[in-house]
Amino acid sequence: MAVSNVDIYAQSKVNQCAWNVWQIWKNTTPAKATQLIFCDFSTPHPERHNVYRYLKDLFVKLGIPKYEVALIHDCKNDSDRSLLFQKVKSGQIRILIGSTEKLGTGVNVQDLLIAEHHLDAPWRPSDVEQRTGRTRRQGNKWSKVWSFKYVTEGTNSQSGFDSFSWQTLETKARFIAQISNGNVTSRTAEDINEAVLSFAQVKAMASGNPIIMEKAQLDAQYNALKIQRRGHDQRQSELFFQIGKTERKINELPKVIEAIAKDLELTKNMKNEPLVIGGEVFSNSFQADRLIKKLMNEFDNHISQEIGFIGQLTVVIAKSYGELRLLLRGSQSYILEKPKFVFIQEAIAKGIREMFDKETQRLVQARKDIIELKNTIGKPLEHLDKMIKIKGRLKKIELILSKEQDSKESQSFSLWTDCADYIPPESEIVEELQSNEDCPNWLLEIIDMMPSNILEFPIQKSMSKLEIIEYKFESVSTKKGAEIMQGCLF
Repeated sequence: MAVSNVDIYAQSKVNQCAWNVWQIWKNTTPAKATQLIFCDFSTPHPERHNVYRYLKDLFVKLGIPKYEVALIHDCKNDSDRSLLFQKVKSGQIRILIGSTEKLGTGVNVQDLLIAEHHLDAPWRPSDVEQRTGRTRRQGNKWSKVWSFKYVTEGTNSQSGFDSFSWQTLETKARFIAQISNGNVTSRTAEDINEAVLSFAQVKAMASGNPIIMEKAQLDAQYNALKIQRRGHDQRQSELFFQIGKTERKINELPKVIEAIAKDLELTKNMKNEPLVIGGEVFSNSFQADRLIKKLMNEFDNHISQEIGFIGQLTVVIAKSYGELRLLLRGSQSYILEKPKFVFIQEAIAKGIREMFDKETQRLVQARKDIIELKNTIGKPLEHLDKMIKIKGRLKKIELILSKEQDSKESQSFSLWTDCADYIPPESEIVEELQSNEDCPNWLLEIIDMMPSNILEFPIQKSMSKLEIIEYKFESVSTKKGAEIMQGCLF
């Protein structure tokens, strides 16, 4: 069965949105239910073609009074915005069209909002929250609200621009959720900007040429692999320095451990050794504490000064990194903190033993690390073969595309210049929309919600019980660039 151009264009996502909004407006008039339409990829212009002006003109031709449709961009100042929002809250204005920036944060018009329509995907996941937050908030008098998302499918089994945009949003949202929940296990994360469409990908989607689309996708994959390769090369350089550092550690630690072992041996006979500070003999550290503090206060700018001993270990006051410290010197030097034991001999023995165990463990770990590091360094990039294959395929594609006529490419993009001037809704499209007598389930549900007597409205219900019904409308592009609409529960 042949489908006329009027039938096809009447079912484009913009016209489908207009039909949905019109049906809701028509069937909720007694209750003055209101609706929001979000569109970021267009701005009002008196001469250029834009979605805002087109939708408003189409609504008027469908029978909606002009004063019940408003554009947020028409507000010149805060006073205008406040007056507009008040009219939406009261139902005087029942359809408000705007961008996420102008119709997001700080807009409180939820009182009678029954539906929100998303003609495009915003830039950030938080923008989606701001959009839906206008409807789903305390003070909405409806027990259910409807959310419509309009998506144009691609052709030749390729994803369309809308699908790509929503998929990118999902990727960003998942990444943010992983960070927020602490579920990120990898050490690196792909730059989210890599998910943004390049000009080449936009061109490929618009042209509908599968070869161009394949090239755009392969270019994106190749660029991602190049980033991985740079990261791989950087890690290889880091491994080179880590190996040198670990080898030095393996060479030096045995000498340190040997020196600590000698000091540890000295502590075996230290139990009955007195603590001598400034020529005075003390049985425990608490008795010597006052004299040690006095000597540290009197310490001049020398690098170090011996103030006493315990057994064969020397007690020294020294400056370390600009800070005055009390050290214990034997074959190695140890920082002498205020001991938790009454007798300093026990604290020294325990501290040196712990230091011996710590350095021994560091040596064991270093020997394990050097094996792993040497096994890792010099490893080729995991996806190097894939990178080579993609590069080969890209060369073949470039050869194919180079043989195509330049006129075909210019013809693909003539639409941009042809559609620069404003094109009002055609009467045939208006008639086609008006003749559409479909009554989908979501519309029946909205009609059922309407009060039989206007005195029963508003319906006051707890916001915690608010039910959100979401629909996604997908338009399928034909080879000629026309669109056929499909509706499905989202």
